[in-house]
Amino acid sequence: MSAVKWRKLARLGGFEITCNNQMNGEVELHNLNDIEPELFLKFVRSPSLKTCTSLVRKLESCSKKWLTEFLVLGGLASLFEVLEKLGERGLAKFSDAFLQLECVRCIKAVLNNVTGLEFMTNDPSLTNHLVTGR
Repeated sequence: MSAVKWRKLARLGGFEITCNNQMNGEVELHNLNDIEPELFLKFVRSPSLKTCTSLVRKLESCSKKWLTEFLVLGGLASLFEVLEKLGERGLAKFSDAFLQLECVRCIKAVLNNVTGLEFMTNDPSLTNHLVTGR
């Protein structure tokens, strides 16, 4: 996702984004703890290493309320969809492998939480995604 899109989405969510490096478009999210699940879902649907890494950190430290909202909005289903799309497109670049691993780390962070695990086991389609890998 381009830096311009990141800034636009963040502004819509009420967050400030600054560029670390104007040449390669790296961006840094400020107030990671304040980002709403809905905004993270918008970022996840156009995955990048930065998005997935940020989401892993958020999922490992979020409140039950935040995680529940993320799950109800389709967060876990979106992560499985992204992982499936990444698998279909293959590993054209070395960074694609890291992106897949970060996506798996996001799913793992959800399932390491009791709330996430209960949510997944109560939804047969999510359980199917986990078992079949698609």
